[in-house]
Parts: sequence; structure tokens; C-alpha cells
Amino acid sequence: MSIAKTLVRLRQSGFQMNSRLQRWWYCRIWGMNLGEGLKLSRSVRLDRTNPAGIHIGDWTAVAFNASILSHDMQSNRHLDTRIGSNCFIGANSIILPGVTIGDHCVVGAGSVVMTDVPSHTVVSGNPARVVRSGVTTGRWGITDPRFLAVEAQAGRPTRQPTMAGGVRKLPSLSREGLLALVQGENEDLGPDVLDLPLAECGIDSFGLISLRIGIEAATGQAMADADWQSLSTLGDLVGTDASVAAPQQAAVVPLAAASPQTPLANVAEDAGLTDAGPPVLALPGGERRRYRVNQPQMAMRGLGESWLMKEIGDIHWSTLTRDLKSSSSALSDSSGARLYATFTRVCWRASDPLVEFRESEPLVLESHLSRHGAAMFFSHLQGRGAVATLDVEVMSSFAKYGEAGVNSSLLKGQPVIPDDSAARVLDGLPAFASEYRSLRASDPGPSLFECDYELLPPHDINGVGLLYFAAYPMIMELCLMRHAGRAAVADWSLVERDICYFANAEPTEVLRFRLHHLEEVDGVLRYTASLARTSDGKMMALSRAAKRKVDLPPPGQPLEPRA
Repeated sequence: MSIAKTLVRLRQSGFQMNSRLQRWWYCRIWGMNLGEGLKLSRSVRLDRTNPAGIHIGDWTAVAFNASILSHDMQSNRHLDTRIGSNCFIGANSIILPGVTIGDHCVVGAGSVVMTDVPSHTVVSGNPARVVRSGVTTGRWGITDPRFLAVEAQAGRPTRQPTMAGGVRKLPSLSREGLLALVQGENEDLGPDVLDLPLAECGIDSFGLISLRIGIEAATGQAMADADWQSLSTLGDLVGTDASVAAPQQAAVVPLAAASPQTPLANVAEDAGLTDAGPPVLALPGGERRRYRVNQPQMAMRGLGESWLMKEIGDIHWSTLTRDLKSSSSALSDSSGARLYATFTRVCWRASDPLVEFRESEPLVLESHLSRHGAAMFFSHLQGRGAVATLDVEVMSSFAKYGEAGVNSSLLKGQPVIPDDSAARVLDGLPAFASEYRSLRASDPGPSLFECDYELLPPHDINGVGLLYFAAYPMIMELCLMRHAGRAAVADWSLVERDICYFANAEPTEVLRFRLHHLEEVDGVLRYTASLARTSDGKMMALSRAAKRKVDLPPPGQPLEPRA
């Protein structure tokens, strides 16, 4: 044996001895949670301010000068930072507090990891972004096929590892019970679906939310977002000693029936024609707001849909964050990753056209909040003006960035529900959500007219850089006018809007508007339209709307006041 080879072996032995001593020191003295076979460079920096928040799985390697943090001095938060098994953390990389990195992941040298990393993923950059998915690694994150072949011959699995160090806490179900839950989402799926990659299992993103809720309800165990997103297949949830039987079919609950119905008080008093009561009243699991319809609320001589959509969203979000005891900017999942509200469906119906909500007249909006699991929240709102009334249903979920700053990479997430939440818990998926699922899977049909719309960031993009949910219907109205003329907007007043949201877009995106249906029957103009990204053809929203013909006086001549 040459001297060079001897020196290499001695160095390797010294490194292994150093790693064992470091692991013993960090676990026994500092209380960190470190797995077996861990390789740590001597210059690795593990957060000693919150050592109990450091969790690293089995057979992972952390290279020189890497930093793994578990506390945030500015916000005074101590968080759990988790790295899975069979990972490689590159030199000079930084793992920020609260981040969860799944199994079989590679973090490139010099990367700054700010958000969770799914299993079998390579990330790199500042901030770290996904550069490759579906990777297979052996011990210490090694991807060399020759090494993997040796690992396979030795009987060491390179997928679906046993998570060490408390990195993942998944519920355990029987195969039959899990299959029953899956078939509740798609009855055409067979037993083989449990062994398919999650992206190929035949259940869309909304169905996966519903499936997760069903699994948590059946097992009585909540899953952290990072744990759910780390699944390679649904079969990861099958346990050899599981005894969870097939669940009972949950009832489909009409959303309006699930919300406590309290009649609105006298509209004159509620809307501020007297000085009694505050303009905004927080209710248990709800909110009441009183207005006078003035210029900020108006468009086209009556109530403006743009204002109405924004106010509906604000009431829902205000009630939701109050129920979760968190400001919107601080709302996060169990690992500390920031969550954003994503409206999935908004439907409002008025008894009369919006022009019948007139200037200086009163308006009251009252909401009641309910939820299905921890991921789906619903609001049912009632509105009353001097003459016309409103009925509104809202459904939202939560999203977080898969890749920092990339709006098309949003992942589903869910918040931690406080013990004293006042939102009514629904027994099953409400009909409003079931209808959304059907609409999501439906084909809107051929288009009568198409045009492109270039996003206007100051108008269309919201405060966190996403396409604003209230901008979608306005974009559709503008594009409809290109086809049907200004009269379709000026001479007809909306009485109904039902819009389903499926995706978001980059601020630089160009959208494709498609008009699928336009028909006037008995004085009502109805249209169905969709929006899609031109970059990849992904449908982003589907909307149905109804308008009634109105005869307005010329501009400058006010509507006659009502007695």
C-alpha cells in the first residue's frame, strides 16, 4: 500500500472518529436530535441558542462551514429546523430557522435555504431554488450510480427510508383503510395507486387537501406540512401494525346550513343611519360591518363589484386571522414557513342588480366562519341594503412558496388551529366545495372568443406579489368588453358572480381570456369565461356571471333618491 493511500485512510478514519465525537457531544451535552451515521465537518455551526430545535436524520453529511440555525433573534422565536436522512448539505450553506428538508436531498454549496425542501430534491442558490426533482441518493446524499449499486447489493434502501431523529411523524393506517380514503376522492383508483409517486396518483391538488383532512380525521393525528410533502407515495402511510379501519362516509353539508343564521338587525340602525353601535363588530367566528354606499364603494352608478370582492375577501381574512390569533404577516405552518390565503371559490348573488345599492344608502355585511379540517375555511356572508340583498359564499385554503418568489410554485399548507377556535367545524366536505371540485375537473368547452391580457402589476398584483383574487373578475370584464362592446359593461349591471380559482401567475405573465358561453334570455345576460397562463396553458380560473339590463340616466344626472 502506498503512503498516499495510507494517509487517505488515516484521514478518513480521523474524520469518522471526529463525527462520532461531535454527534455524542451535540446530543448528550447540547440536547440536539441527531441520527446514526451522521458525518459533520469540524467547522459546521449548529445553533446552540436553541439546540433542542436541531433535528438531523440518519446517514446525512454536512460539509465545512455550513450553518444550521434554529432561532430568530429579531422575532425572538425558537423554531425546529429539520434535515432528513441520506442528505448532503453543501459547504458554506445556511439553513434558516424553521426550515424542513426532506429525505434524499442535496443542498448545493453556498445555498441559503429559506423554505421547506421536498424529499428527493436538489436545491441551490440564494435563495435556494429547486434545480432537480426525483433524485435518488444513498448514504450521505451520494448520487453516484456505482455507489447506489453497492448500497442496493448491501440491502440498504435508497427510497422510503425510516426517518430517524424525529424528522417525520406520519400517521399509520392499514392498507385497506387508506385505500378506502383514496377511493373516496376518486372511486376509479385501484390498489396499485398506493405505490405510485404522489404526482402520478390521479388525485389533483384539491383532492389531496381533502384526502389529508380525511387521513387526519381517521387517525386523530395531525401532520406537519413538511411531513405530508415529504411523502414519496401514499403507501408511506401504511403501517404494519396499523388498525385504522375504513372510515364512514362523511355527510356533505350545505355551506349556508353549516353557518349560524342570525337575522340582520334593522338595516337603518346597523348601517349607521343612527349613531348606535360600532361600524365594525367582531362576532364569535364572524364579523359585522356597516357602511353607507358612497363613492369609494361605487362604480357605474351603484355598488362596484371590485370593491365588493375586495371587501368580501377582507372580511373573510380578518375573521380568519382573528380566529387563528395571528396577524396576516405572521401566519405560518407548524414549521414556521409563512402561509398566504388563497381563495379557491367566491360566489355572490344579489336579489337586484348592483345599481340598486345606491349612493348614500345603508349596507350591512355579516359573516360566519366554518372550516373543514385545518386546511379549508369557509365564510357565509349576508348583505342587506335599503332594497337589495346579497348572499355570499367564500372558500379558501393556504399556500406557501415552493421556490422563493416563483408564483407558479405555490404549495398547499395549513396553519396550527388554536384550541379555542370559534370557527364551526364541518362534519364533511360542504356542497360548495364538492361543486368546486366538479367545476375544476370539467371542460368549459370551446371558446367563442379569445384574447390576451398583459398583467398590470400596480392594479393586478397584491401586496405579497401574487395575482390579486379580486383582479380576476375585473380582467374578465375588460376582456368581455373587447368582444361584446362597451354596452356589455355600461348597459348591464351584475347580479351574480361565481368564480373558481385554480392557479396563480407571475407578474410578467400574459393571460389568455376565453369566452365559452354568452347568451341573453329573458332580460338576463349570462356568460362563462376562463383565464389561463400563456406560458404553459394552465387554466387559472373559471367564472360564470349574470347581468340584467338597466336604464340609467345620463352621466351627471343622479338617480332619483328613494323615500
